[in-house]
Amino acid sequence: MKTRILLAVAGLAAGLITPAFSQDEVTPEIRLQIEALNQKFDEAINNHDPAGCAACCIATAVVITPVGTFVGQQEIEKCYAGVFHSFGTLSHQVDKIAHLYNFYSDLCGFTTYSNNLGGGARSIIYTREGDAWKIMVMVVKY
Repeated sequence: MKTRILLAVAGLAAGLITPAFSQDEVTPEIRLQIEALNQKFDEAINNHDPAGCAACCIATAVVITPVGTFVGQQEIEKCYAGVFHSFGTLSHQVDKIAHLYNFYSDLCGFTTYSNNLGGGARSIIYTREGDAWKIMVMVVKY
């Protein structure tokens, strides 16, 4: 009798705890979509395409870097145009997702990146724009 009650309580606890953890999990399909967006961003960097970098962001996106804060696609495009002008040899950008979590209806990701000049890390909030994921906020550390 005690064993059945103990098993019932354990089952109930597992039933209550599992949904709490699974809410933070991102499905493999969504993770692939985010990886595709990051790859598109990396390709824009490798091609020295500031408009391509900005296109990965929503119109009101915010990018925070050690040299300043850039709001909106036009400022983000100018930011990356300056990066490419200052670091003309920048290439071989590769981004790797370290962690990816649900963040209400958005996603929060932590990535590391490397390129021929070194590397760094990013904290990114991704949001849906239509059927596609885009960058809403990105904090860059290099």
